[in-house]
Amino acid sequence: ITQDKQTFVDLGCGNGLLVDILTQEGYSGFGIDLNPRHVWSYYGPNVKLLAIKDFSPVNAAFPGTHWFIGSHADELTPWVP
Repeated sequence: ITQDKQTFVDLGCGNGLLVDILTQEGYSGFGIDLNPRHVWSYYGPNVKLLAIKDFSPVNAAFPGTHWFIGSHADELTPWVP
């Protein structure tokens, strides 16, 4: 039995706090938002936050990802499985 932690993508990650918390807990993943936030510069190098201006959930593929988080994804919420 493997004890590997699951992976995640946080759509509409906002300030990135959840990405930071999950990363500190040993989970692997990243956050996506339309605009970078000032607070992102305070997180360590292990916290992966991406600012993507034009994001299409129809064409997005995240192979090997276990969790899709969209708690504050606004327009993306209907696309979160």
